Amino acid sequence: MLRFRTVLTALVGASMMSLAACAGDDATEASSTTPATTATSAAPAATTEAAAPAAGDAPDDKTICTAAGKADKAMKAELISQMQKTQGELDGAGYQKILVSLADQLTTAAGSSESEVGKAVKTFATLATEAGANAAKAGANPEAALDAPGFEKSGTDLTAACKAAGVTVNY
Repeated sequence: MLRFRTVLTALVGASMMSLAACAGDDATEASSTTPATTATSAAPAATTEAAAPAAGDAPDDKTICTAAGKADKAMKAELISQMQKTQGELDGAGYQKILVSLADQLTTAAGSSESEVGKAVKTFATLATEAGANAAKAGANPEAALDAPGFEKSGTDLTAACKAAGVTVNY
């Protein structure tokens, strides 16, 4: 139970800090995307449009990272919303839904890119899908799935790759 609270506190704290850090950069964009992120079905559509400017070509790194940042914000907003609805007791299916939605948005953002950023986004998306599936199977302790080997490192790699591309994201 202590581990659950620690993970939950860290996850919510990181989400809030990320949202607060991004608020100063583009406050008008954050205000305009907030309604879209509250509806689960609207968030992927908004990210898909931003992620795929050219249908046949691989998106450039900056476009991928921008879409990844938007997917991160949408995921955090959905996580906070679900945590509020469940009084902090989100079950494995809830985590799975959030993580799979994030993975889908990231996969769409990366498209056919084979750059370092594209590879980092695809790796993180794959591990997020696996973590979601493991969370659904975890029963009473779905947060344990987030401790999967490589999941945190892939987030760090994604953050570093986007930073090198000139876009700040926090995974």
